[in-house]
Amino acid sequence: MTRTVVVQSEIEGYEECFVEVADGWTVRELNALADPEAWRELWLRKVVALSVDTADGEALTEPQQVVDRYDDLDVALARFVNTSLSAAVGYMATLGGAKRRVSSGATGSPTMSRTPKTTN
Repeated sequence: MTRTVVVQSEIEGYEECFVEVADGWTVRELNALADPEAWRELWLRKVVALSVDTADGEALTEPQQVVDRYDDLDVALARFVNTSLSAAVGYMATLGGAKRRVSSGATGSPTMSRTPKTTN
């Protein structure tokens, strides 16, 4: 079973829009997101479900529809679409926090046993 990450829109008026992205990314694929042609190929291959509305309120539910109708999206939602793949990959990369054990090497005992927490 493929794991997925759902990226949910928080844009006013488009809160029901989402993009569900398949897990299993390589660094090469992540780096390719900067290239528009590669982005389209990854969008079509990695998006497993979605609901994205055009500016006129038409619901798009297939990845190819978003590619074909991209110019009909509200600019805020277009940005959401553009960044949804990288947002999903970023979440996947940090899912569960950092999973590692750091050792000083001198004593062989761990110098840090818990994951650091960030503050806002």
